[in-house]
This record gives sequence, C-alpha cells and structure tokens, in this order.
Amino acid sequence: MSLARKIQDSLKFKYFWKFPDVDTAAILIDQDLNYVHGRVKNGYALIESIPHPETGYHYKDIVKVSKTQYVRYLREDKIPEYEITALYKRSPYKTFTFEVKLWEYRDYFHLQDNFNYFNHKFSIPEFKKDKVGIWTFVYCSSKDITEARTILKRFTDLNKNCKVKNIAPA
Repeated sequence: MSLARKIQDSLKFKYFWKFPDVDTAAILIDQDLNYVHGRVKNGYALIESIPHPETGYHYKDIVKVSKTQYVRYLREDKIPEYEITALYKRSPYKTFTFEVKLWEYRDYFHLQDNFNYFNHKFSIPEFKKDKVGIWTFVYCSSKDITEARTILKRFTDLNKNCKVKNIAPA
C-alpha cells in the first residue's frame, strides 16, 4: 500500500467516526457473549473499550459488524447489540496488565484522566469502592510497554500514595 493511500485511509477514518450512526453500541466479540462498547457507522464499528486479551481484539480496532435482534443495558439505557463479522483494520494498540493500589476512591478518576491525557483507556473489571486500598488487577491500552510505563509513572508521580506493579503484556 502506497504512502498516499495510507494517509488517505487514515484521514478518512479519522473524520468518519465524528458522526456515527450509533454513538454507543454493544459489540459482541465471541461466542462466550463477551462484548465491548463502540461506535457504529455503515456496517463498521470502532472498538472504544478494552476487550479481554484472549478474544484477540484490541482497543481502537475497526471491525465489520451486523446488527442482532438484541439490546444491552448500559447503566439504565438500552443500547443496540452488533456482532463482529470480520476484522477490518487492526489498531496499533496492545493490551497490557498491571496491578494498582489506589489510596482513595477519587484516584480512579485521576487514573482515568491520566490515560485520557495520552489518548488511551484502562479497565478495572467490576470496580467498586471496596477495591480501594488493595492491589487490583487492571487492563490498559498502549502502543508498547514503554509507553504504558510512562503513563503509569506520570500517574504515580501525580498521586504519591498510589502504587503500581507488575506491568506486562496481556
């Protein structure tokens, strides 16, 4: 693929997702009913949450989808469900894992702000207030482990009481 074609595709998808047909949809990623959230437009979906590593999908992958007859609930809202039919474009982001010990509940939001600063995401499965003060398993997105370490170092530098350990590829 030529450089001009790559740039054209990159710009096309950058603006393509500004006005999706569906802002928030549940994207079914495997037969075990694991799903992620994403935007849908013209039969394509942009994955916007972190899939479990064993599914083989990544944050910001672009996939072809078809609508199912089901809906899911996100908080109290019904959102449509789509299933993946094919991977269209692999994102450069990989999934990493780490453990974090948050000092206060609001540190969760500081961690979120820190990942947003780098245009990445993290996911703490079933996070509740009772996980504050204990080591908690986390998934995150990043281009490589060096970038993941940079993001987490910035977080711990800004939040001196929070601790991070065991950063590794998922």
